[in-house]
Formats: sequence, structure tokens, C-alpha cells
Amino acid sequence: MYPVLDLVVCHGDFLNADHDYIHKNRSVKGFGSYGGFLSGNRKRYIAPTPFSLTVGVAHNRTLILPADFPTDSRFRSVGELVREEPEQLIVGYAFVRRANTMLPELVRNPAAGAKRFFRAYRLKDAPGDQVSMRAVEIQDEESSESITRPATTHRFQMIQNVSAWNPVRFVSQKLAS
Repeated sequence: MYPVLDLVVCHGDFLNADHDYIHKNRSVKGFGSYGGFLSGNRKRYIAPTPFSLTVGVAHNRTLILPADFPTDSRFRSVGELVREEPEQLIVGYAFVRRANTMLPELVRNPAAGAKRFFRAYRLKDAPGDQVSMRAVEIQDEESSESITRPATTHRFQMIQNVSAWNPVRFVSQKLAS
């Protein structure tokens, strides 16, 4: 049996607050020397994890919720977290097959600078460090350059679905036992 050393349950809005995008797989026929191949565009989104965005969650059980999300008396706050909308959004991209590169199509984000506030919680009797945002390094895959930005600012807008389950009930039922 293997013990659970660390666990973070976070609200989907902590990773991405965009609820409007609807993903559809598309394809283009005609690739290959005889034109018989199909190139599928199956988008793969790689969202940062709460472990990469925050400090103080390792070796603890942590719940991250929007600051105005109701909790009950079994939880204590262990950190105030802020995410900030980036200056630009990626709304599309072009794949250049011969160069094997992807070129993003960027637009100005009308919500640039908007902040969303979250709180990290633990059960009252649970030990653990305070939780805070971490600076993240963003590597540009097209070059060897990397830049360090606060985890509140990301240049990519990740896509996800927010489920209707209640994370407070889930954590209190699963972790309290």
C-alpha cells in the first residue's frame, strides 16, 4: 500500500477561467506522397498543475477555491492566491509542415490585468505550510529563450470544463476520514 503524500483539489477556474470555448477536432486530407494521409488536428492542452503554480502544497492536503466560494468551519485558510489575465491571448495557430513549427495568432486580451482571487485551505487539524503563488519559467519551444514571470501572468489561455461537483464536500468526506 502506498500512502498519499500530497494532494491538491483545486477549482477549475484556478487553472483557466474561460468557459466559452467549444473544442472541435478537425482534419485535412491529402498528405503523403500519394495524398492518402489525413492530418488530424486534435488539440492537446497542457495546463500547469497547482504544484507548479504554488509554493507550500507539497506533502500536504490542500483545497484551492475562489475567494468567495463558501466553506465551513472544518477548514482554515492557509493562503491568498491571485491569478492575473495575460496581455495577449492565443486565438489560433498555423502549423508550417516544412519547417515543423507552430506560429501562434495573438490578440490583445480585453480583460488583460484582470485579477481573480483564490484561497488555499486545509482541514483545521491538518499541519502544513502557508501557500503562495510561485514565479514560473515559460520556455519558448521555438527558441532556447526562457523568461520568468509571476504565476499570476501566463501567455497561454488554457481550456477546461468546470464540473458542478462540490469540492468542499468532496474534500471533507474524502480527507477527513
